[in-house]
Amino acid sequence: MKTDYKFINFKEIRENPKTKVWSCCNNTHDTELGIVKWYPAWRRYCYFPTIPAAYSSDCLEDINSFIKQAEELHKSSGSAESVLDHEEHEEREEKI
Repeated sequence: MKTDYKFINFKEIRENPKTKVWSCCNNTHDTELGIVKWYPAWRRYCYFPTIPAAYSSDCLEDINSFIKQAEELHKSSGSAESVLDHEEHEEREEKI
């Protein structure tokens, strides 16, 4: 999985039972710009900015590329189905 790009890099900061969380930092000062984590409402990985920042189209393409890789890794590990099963189980419990 590619984690180093021209202006940003991604570091895994947490591994949950079924998903992971990565910090997105700029390469110049290693400042965290945001995180990539699982967003249950959309059942996919999303980028969440942690500070106000401006992004070029190249940087946004790199973030998008990283998220696509994370989703492919998630699907190939079988975690996607497990997360869906867990969410469906929680929804059923809420109805009871």
